[in-house]
Amino acid sequence: MELDITVMLDENLMNYSASAAELGYFSSGECWKITWNNALNTDVTLVSTASEIQECKDYFKCFGAWDNEKIAAWSDNEVNALVIQLVSGDLREYLDAKEEGGESFQDYEERAGGRIYEGFNGKLYYYIGE
Repeated sequence: MELDITVMLDENLMNYSASAAELGYFSSGECWKITWNNALNTDVTLVSTASEIQECKDYFKCFGAWDNEKIAAWSDNEVNALVIQLVSGDLREYLDAKEEGGESFQDYEERAGGRIYEGFNGKLYYYIGE
């Protein structure tokens, strides 16, 4: 599934994906709650239709981090928040590599497998799926 993530370029991506050190903490402790709550409470919507939500749930099953029962219980907002976090982390890496250019960007593209790409229309897209 292809998601238009262009709106994320206007966001502070660290609000949704950042390390404890980046957030000014010396241990990770509760830091994950900050980015998770930010993702849950943002106005940004990357997935909203029933088919998009289901496709994301199916994709997240392959992560092995949650059982099927837990994933089935997620609200649409929780799925959207998880997608925002996933996209934000990958987009931060993409933008850093693109800024460095050259081999750094080529290495990123090989490692990330082309999940983020620019369309001919000037928009930025993210691929969710196998």
